[in-house]
Amino acid sequence: MGDNRIDVVVADDDPAVREALADLIDSHPDLELVGLAINHEQAVRAAVDHRPQVVVMDVHMPRGDAPSSVRAIRDQVPGARVVALSAHGDRETVLDMLAVGAHGYLVKGTPAEEILEAIVRASRDQFSMSAELLADCAEPLRRAERASWRFEDLVGNRLEESYLELLGQAPCGVLVVGSRGRIEYANAHARHMFGYGSAELRDKRLRDLVPERYHTASEQLIGRVFTAPSAMTGRRRDGTEFPAQFSGGHLQGRQPRGVVFIADLGPLRAAESRFRQLIESSPDAMVIVDEQGRIQA
Repeated sequence: MGDNRIDVVVADDDPAVREALADLIDSHPDLELVGLAINHEQAVRAAVDHRPQVVVMDVHMPRGDAPSSVRAIRDQVPGARVVALSAHGDRETVLDMLAVGAHGYLVKGTPAEEILEAIVRASRDQFSMSAELLADCAEPLRRAERASWRFEDLVGNRLEESYLELLGQAPCGVLVVGSRGRIEYANAHARHMFGYGSAELRDKRLRDLVPERYHTASEQLIGRVFTAPSAMTGRRRDGTEFPAQFSGGHLQGRQPRGVVFIADLGPLRAAESRFRQLIESSPDAMVIVDEQGRIQA
C-alpha cells in the first residue's frame, strides 16, 4: 500500500455476498481491496500473500473452520485483524470467534455503513459488535450461566481481552471485585468517575469509594446473584462526593467474584436543577407532571 489506505481481504463462499462486499470496500476512499477468497484455505493464503490490515471473513466456509483460520492469520500475519461475518449470531459461535481473537462479529444484513465502520475500527485495533450480540455474550458474565466459564479461566487466555472489552464498552462504571474484597478490574468509566489512574483502583476495596455511612451497603453488593440498583454516594480520589447508583452481581467459579455497575447521577441531577430553575424563572405559568399525570411541586 503506497498511501494511508487500509488494505482489506474479503473471504466469503457466496458469490453475491463476496461481490457486494468488494463493491462496498471499493466505494470507501480509505479502504483498498487487495484480495478475495472463497474458502478458509484461500483466506489464510490471501492474508499471508497480501498482508492486509483487515480480513473480513465469513465464518461458515468450506475447507477449514473459522477459529483455525483466525489463529493461522494471527500467527502468520500478526498485523492483520479479522472481522467475522456470519448469517447467524448464536452465542457459541460468537464466543468461539472472540476466544481466538476476532476484532469484530457482524451478522449478514448489517447496514453497509456499519460494516465499513467495523473495518476501519478493526484497523485501529478496536472491537465492533452489535448491542444485541454484546448483551447476549455478556449474559454468562452477568448471570454466570456456566460454571465452566469462570473468571479465572478468562484471565490469562484469549477470552480475557474479549470479555474485558465487553465490560470496557459498558456506558457506566464497572468493577470486578475478587473473593478477598479487592478490586481486580475497573473500566475506563469507573476510573474517570472516581478520578483514579489506570492501575490505581486495583486492590482497593469497594468501601474505599463510598463515604463511611455506605460501607455496609456497598459490601452487601458483593456475593449476591443480582442486586437491584441502589442510590448511594460515590467518593472520588480527591474526597469530593457525588450521587451515584450502584448495582451488583457475581461470577461463579472456584473463587467467586463480584461485578458492580455504577452510574454517576450528578449530570442528571444538575440537568434537573437547571430545568427547574428555568421553569421557576419563566413568566408563563408552567407545571411539572409525572408519568402518572400527577402535578409535581
